[in-house]
Amino acid sequence: MFKNISKIGIDCCGCGNCFYICKKDAISLKADDEGFIQPFVNYNCVDCGACLNVCPQTKEVQTIDNQQAYIVLTKDANIKKISASGGVFGTVAKSLVNERNAYVCAASFVEGTVRHIITQDYSDIKKCQGSKYVQSSLEDCLPKIKGILKDKQKTVLFCGTPCQVAAVYSFLGKRPSNLYTLDLICHGVPSPLFFLKDLKHYCKHPERLSDVRFRWRNPMSNEGKSSFILSIEEQNMSRLYSSSYDPYFATFMKGESFRLSCYQCHYANLNRVGDITIGDCDSAKLYPNFHPNESKSSIIVNNPNGTYLWSMVKKNFFYTYLDLQYEAEINHQLSIPFKKPSSRSQIYNDAKKMSYWKFKSKYAAPTTIRQKVLAIVQTYIPFAYKWIIQRTLK
Repeated sequence: MFKNISKIGIDCCGCGNCFYICKKDAISLKADDEGFIQPFVNYNCVDCGACLNVCPQTKEVQTIDNQQAYIVLTKDANIKKISASGGVFGTVAKSLVNERNAYVCAASFVEGTVRHIITQDYSDIKKCQGSKYVQSSLEDCLPKIKGILKDKQKTVLFCGTPCQVAAVYSFLGKRPSNLYTLDLICHGVPSPLFFLKDLKHYCKHPERLSDVRFRWRNPMSNEGKSSFILSIEEQNMSRLYSSSYDPYFATFMKGESFRLSCYQCHYANLNRVGDITIGDCDSAKLYPNFHPNESKSSIIVNNPNGTYLWSMVKKNFFYTYLDLQYEAEINHQLSIPFKKPSSRSQIYNDAKKMSYWKFKSKYAAPTTIRQKVLAIVQTYIPFAYKWIIQRTLK
């Protein structure tokens, strides 16, 4: 049996730790046939095992007790406008930059792809807000974070999927007190290549797009709830597409296009790896008096570092206690990985071989008048009226 990263196989999450730790130039990172980044080992390998030692997928997830959970909404109206739900990341990042001059590492849309950046500039942080339904590249962020953290007076905030947060800790080999982490309640990630192919349908040069978002708030509505809308921004103009129309978005919503490791995710449970866990609050209906016309987030404070972080930033939120066990029952990625659909084995073959329109017809295009009307409702109608129209169409 090989004593190198090849041993991980389909459990690989694509973090890149193995590439950065290898001193023999024996590992390269390349996209596989589906467009997911994978490590490839060459003849320089001496089977030292360093790559396996730094791989987060080889580490056991620790059991966590005494978590505190809250349903929250930012007090900052500008942050709320561009957030997917309650504005947790943007508010925490802004607070730490203002109070600690912190470095923030999070996913941003850059030149046609989604990748993690490190910044102290709030204009960059704003581009990191909102859901990114594609696997982001960590690129060289981890060595840079390690370098920043050597100065104990400097603070870093890292936000990413649980496997990415685990990769940070595994790469560092410890949990520095000047590093704060937010792990996302993640359903799974499609491939960057699939995402890029979809964007090329809308724009010949995706690298020229200023931003792409998967959640949208209607600026003509006074309500604060976001919808699952693909928003493509180019030259100060936004084009909107319902999730049911776009094939990339539609297959994501059905969990058909995730990385294979996502279907056996080690982190899809309440034993969270980050200091604080953030995501949409699926049990918001249990709190009818808590900002009923707004999209809210849930946060889970997982450890002492998270408790300290929450104590610093909670003044910037409206919040109340959350029933964590009930939230985990209905927000399944807090209890179990997404079940692999039977269609998963065919999705990427079809995406590669079919024309865009044929693929769209098979996986996304509405086939009835009712579905088309619902798609329009999801895109343009204020939230308060959606349920009336949707109930009528059922």
